[in-house]
Amino acid sequence: MPLGPSHGQERMGHVHLPACAWVCFLEIIIFLYIIHLVLG
Repeated sequence: MPLGPSHGQERMGHVHLPACAWVCFLEIIIFLYIIHLVLG
């Protein structure tokens, strides 16, 4: 699947930064946590 990896690289900006990865990870965790509070 060439579209999958290429789309992922475009979202990462062709540069793999640990900080960006952590920010994205934290945003997902916070988003899921908010949903848990709202639904729970």
